[in-house]
Amino acid sequence: QSVLNSELKAVYANRQTMYARGHYNPVQNELLYNAEFDNFSLVALETLIRKNFSNFHGDASGRLKIYGSPSKILMDGTVLGSNAGLTVDYVKVSYHFTDSVRFSGDTIHFNKINFMDIAGNRGIFNGTIVHSNFRNMIYNLSVTSNKITAINTTAGNNPQFYGQVIAGGRLNITGRGKNVNLDGSGTTLQGT
Repeated sequence: QSVLNSELKAVYANRQTMYARGHYNPVQNELLYNAEFDNFSLVALETLIRKNFSNFHGDASGRLKIYGSPSKILMDGTVLGSNAGLTVDYVKVSYHFTDSVRFSGDTIHFNKINFMDIAGNRGIFNGTIVHSNFRNMIYNLSVTSNKITAINTTAGNNPQFYGQVIAGGRLNITGRGKNVNLDGSGTTLQGT
């Protein structure tokens, strides 16, 4: 039985930030890799998640078991995001966090992740994303905060609707793929 063994390394500034080793069995169409991340740059996420988000930053450290088939990649493990963040393009707001994200099969778990906006306002991000190779995602997420920057757009972004919105409340994000539902309640705060 033929098995393709392989290794993958990522090196930045003469330091190994990612190492994965494992195999692919073409007869059974199965793969099994163990990956270790040591301050691996999250900029790499921009190749997987291009729409609606930008300015990925921060580092990831942890271990993942990557298995399944090329058409259905599964992952188990935990990764700590340090000074991790991104910008939500539609509302032009950047958020960042230092916390762990857990992977279980086809599900990414965000367990009460504490995050901040650029002004230092805090919120909690909770829930799951179920995916098929990071496509056809099913969202079941919530964001809660007493005070957070929700919108930070200019007339150049949208001359009909722009400005800064500081708000408190809860937002539920559910849906599948491009059909995303936003539901919640909130109050605008001083600075809006």
